[in-house]
Amino acid sequence: MSKLSVRWLSALTLMLLFQTTSFGNERSIGYYVRQLNGVSMHIVVIDIHDPQVRVTGALASGGIGRREGFNSMMHRLQPTAALTGTFFSIKSNVPVGDIVIGQLKVNHGRSVGTSFGVTTEGLLEFGPKRERYCSGFETLFSGGISLIRHGKLYVKPWSEGFRDRSLYALKARTAVARTNNGKLLLIATNHQVHLTRFAQAIKKLGVSDAVAFDGGASTGLHYRGSYLARPQRGLTNVIIVYESNDSYWKHITELAPGVAKHKQMAAMKPVTQISPASQEPAESTVVGFGSPFLAWFLLLATIRMCSWLTRNPKSKKLIGK
Repeated sequence: MSKLSVRWLSALTLMLLFQTTSFGNERSIGYYVRQLNGVSMHIVVIDIHDPQVRVTGALASGGIGRREGFNSMMHRLQPTAALTGTFFSIKSNVPVGDIVIGQLKVNHGRSVGTSFGVTTEGLLEFGPKRERYCSGFETLFSGGISLIRHGKLYVKPWSEGFRDRSLYALKARTAVARTNNGKLLLIATNHQVHLTRFAQAIKKLGVSDAVAFDGGASTGLHYRGSYLARPQRGLTNVIIVYESNDSYWKHITELAPGVAKHKQMAAMKPVTQISPASQEPAESTVVGFGSPFLAWFLLLATIRMCSWLTRNPKSKKLIGK
């Protein structure tokens, strides 16, 4: 083996090591744009199994019955990402569905639509609204319109209890979805689309469940300081994501002002979000080609081989001395 071969092997090993080693949680929350079925969508992807990531919600300043500008909410809450929450009455400003924030039920809504939530064990759940559905949830937003259930299109607002015909009109849209590998997606489109076309586009992202929340003039999506979709009116509630527990606890008293008292919220202990038992091992822990275990092994083997070739007199011919 020549000097050049040894150097190339060392360089290749180092490249493999750095490419497969994860630094922090920078890959736990990301963003991309995708155009499918003629619909351009802004998509924030979240790995909820990262124990630092917190998916929660917030009400407008002043609590139930109040609205707040999206810019004001983002400035006050400072989230990593945020999406418009559930529908609300234009007259009363009261949300249509139940809302749970920090295990506390902050809004008692009607029994309509589909719910999206994160359990106290850190698991995603999608399903129709039903009695006592709020128990066991860290975060819950109900009153949404089902788009996809168990991998199949399911767009039936009327059968879910919705009677507002404007829901069938061409509108900008928002949605929350779960991918087939367990990631959470926050989705918004500024295009004017029907619910069915929106659902068809989302299905092509490879999701198992999806629910649409408030859209039209309420459509909003925020990511790391950028407004990807900006509402044209004030909102009553939003779904928000923090990339660290420190950020979450720093703003916890702001999540439900006027409803959840400071002591009630502050007394709650952090909930560590864990991966379900059936979840596949994280990419950085799989032993195989491209894993950091293999990279470290190759690096150590290369170092030992180089050391042996240098110190062994009989190996001088191999390395060109």
